[in-house]
Amino acid sequence: MAEVQSKDVHMKENVQMMPSSFLTYPPADKLSNPMADVHVQSKDVHLKAEVQMVPSSFLTYRKLYLSQCIPLHRAALKGDWKAAENMIKADHTLVKAHLTQGKETALHIAAAAEHVFFVAKLVEKMNENDLELQNKMGNTALCFAAATGNVQIAQLMVKKNYRLPLIRNPKAKTPLYMAALLGHSDMVDYLFPLSQFESWTPEDQIELLNTCISSGLCGVALKIVERYTALAMAQDSNGETALHVLARKPSLFSGRNENRLWRRIINSLVPCTKVKHNEKLIQTEALELLKCLWYHVIQQEDLEISDITGNISPLLFTAAELGNEVFLIELLRSYPDFVLQVNFDKQSIFHIAVLHRHEPIFNLIYEIGTLKELMSTYRDNDDNNMLHLAAKLAPPNQLNAISGAALQMQRQLVWYKEVEKIVQPSYRDMKNKNGQTPHDLFMMEHKELMKEGEKWMKGTAKSCMIVTTLIAIVVFISAFVIPENDFLQSLPVCLTIGVTLLFLSIASMMIDLHLADHLGNKFRPSLFRRTQVKSISETVRRSDNLRANGEMVSSQNAALSIVKKHPQLALARDPPMNGETLLDVLARKPSAFPGGNQ
Repeated sequence: MAEVQSKDVHMKENVQMMPSSFLTYPPADKLSNPMADVHVQSKDVHLKAEVQMVPSSFLTYRKLYLSQCIPLHRAALKGDWKAAENMIKADHTLVKAHLTQGKETALHIAAAAEHVFFVAKLVEKMNENDLELQNKMGNTALCFAAATGNVQIAQLMVKKNYRLPLIRNPKAKTPLYMAALLGHSDMVDYLFPLSQFESWTPEDQIELLNTCISSGLCGVALKIVERYTALAMAQDSNGETALHVLARKPSLFSGRNENRLWRRIINSLVPCTKVKHNEKLIQTEALELLKCLWYHVIQQEDLEISDITGNISPLLFTAAELGNEVFLIELLRSYPDFVLQVNFDKQSIFHIAVLHRHEPIFNLIYEIGTLKELMSTYRDNDDNNMLHLAAKLAPPNQLNAISGAALQMQRQLVWYKEVEKIVQPSYRDMKNKNGQTPHDLFMMEHKELMKEGEKWMKGTAKSCMIVTTLIAIVVFISAFVIPENDFLQSLPVCLTIGVTLLFLSIASMMIDLHLADHLGNKFRPSLFRRTQVKSISETVRRSDNLRANGEMVSSQNAALSIVKKHPQLALARDPPMNGETLLDVLARKPSAFPGGNQ
């Protein structure tokens, strides 16, 4: 028994001396009830003593975890340094203790929660090696800071240990890669000089470049390509170059993900706001990156270009399918022969544009001269010409961009008629391998949409009929409703409100008509100037009406108060006024009524 007690004491000491193992639970077979062996006949008394000893150490472990680790975890999560400092003073080994099942330390948790002051104080309590502790996934606390994009926290850690940016997790990912993956440009700019990018393998370098492009960090990617030009033609593990990644990102060039009404309003009202990564800057950086990459590619021989881009066709048709017109224009401008390329289905970029309903790319066909007639004669593997592709139902993302089945159907008809103008007359009735003409294919593809359009039109007409009926009922009833007692007082106020609202509606309509003439970048800088100039005359004219209405209300209220106090004056005739009543005077004053001076 003395030997058993000594082992028990030794295990308790180990638990108290190793906070980092607080969450390393004992094996499941050692957590069984010690009373389970009561009825087991055993000749080995020493083994039974050890089985009874395990729960004792486990209770000690749980007590330490509940009393120290959980409160420290809570303090790190909330940024409560005062509470954490008291616990660390009592047991300094807690600074490197694993507080979660993922083996995150207090520094991991505080960095993820972006508590700068807490991290600064905690780093002071740690040595260099403590900052290199990794969690269960192999990530240091700097990886957590890189994931949040908090440069200040990263600076505190790197100042203490300059080796942190070089530490990789088991998947060979650095903090710099994590920052690029999550699109934190400031963090990438800070970590890049510290990560010894020159010593990376070419595979890791191109992976970082492609990750920056995928995350929209075109400015960072441009700096990398300008400094390491060989990366412009390098391929990653999937055989893709940086151009392939750019081809799949049309939003970098057109900003479609930011094309919202509220964004356009803010940009028009505050045109001079300097935001580092606003839409215009991203488009400019993406275009500069494309030009830089393509410049280095076209310097090679044709055979090398084919090797680098993987037979250029996938690059072109990926851009055409996703509607990346800026990308295509830049490539076609310097290499016009690409316009004759076809994919494995024998479809050109214009056929792809028709199939996926990308109008800007399709409009490029008007700029290739006589090649337009040649491109319109192309037929794919199923003998579909360009009009057959226009007859197919649009992709869901394009179709659902328009609300209402009837409007969707109308859009499909517009596309069909527009493409019909391009193809030769003989191609309009040409059959494909299934024996279908473009018109037959259109009717088959849009059969369900036509039915939905009919239902939509009937439902809309029914709703309009209900509203019309309600308005007619209200107007009919109002003709027989007796006015209330203070009708003479409320009427001028209601009329004035009506005139004011009419003025606002006219002003809104004027602004709408004015803004319809402005497109693109011309809209923002000229909004205030043109709107003010055009609205001066209308404002001056309407202001006279509003002033007159105000005077009318005030005078009518004054006269009305007199008549209310002395009702006999309403029918009295005044000799100085040639025996006229108040009604006779009002009959000669049309300006006393709203709109009377117009």
